[in-house]
Amino acid sequence: MFSILESYLLSRGNFSESEIDTIIASGHLKNVQKKQIILRDVETKRQTIFVCSGCLQISRIGKTGVEHIVRLATANCWVGSLGNYKGGYPGGHSIVAIEDGEIIQWSNQTIEKLQRDIPRFKDLHIEIRSELIEECLNRIFSLVSLDARDKYDDYIESYPELQGRVPLAIVATYLGVRRETLTRLRKKTVSPESI
Repeated sequence: MFSILESYLLSRGNFSESEIDTIIASGHLKNVQKKQIILRDVETKRQTIFVCSGCLQISRIGKTGVEHIVRLATANCWVGSLGNYKGGYPGGHSIVAIEDGEIIQWSNQTIEKLQRDIPRFKDLHIEIRSELIEECLNRIFSLVSLDARDKYDDYIESYPELQGRVPLAIVATYLGVRRETLTRLRKKTVSPESI
């Protein structure tokens, strides 16, 4: 699965073979199983994750005890707990595998060293953070301005590869709608010709 990271790096920048080898050698490949907790909301472990295959959910528990999925991460996505990136305090987010897959993990200390040693890697992480900020702003806008139908359409457009792979309960939580509402929306979406 390191080949997926290599392809990703080559597509995102002009990395030399030795730089790619250094990045790969410093990461730890891990197989994850469906429902496996990768990071608990109370942990202070500082890590960065690259998703090779599968799908992860990044979630947070609200004051009422309800789980809110704030992000889905599929192949070629980077994930980390920003809340504890520098401070060593719990980030408040959990990272859980929605399905079996493979990830590569680095400690944030290792990521910081790679950024010092490979300037293009630092540039890439700045680009990734900018893209993540844009993704988060779009997600917030979607949550506060779209109705359930438009949220579902936006989900299908954003994650076409997840259709049929992610349980409806998780999709409903991600969209901030009840499962019954999602079921009704999906029935209206499926046309007789597509059955």
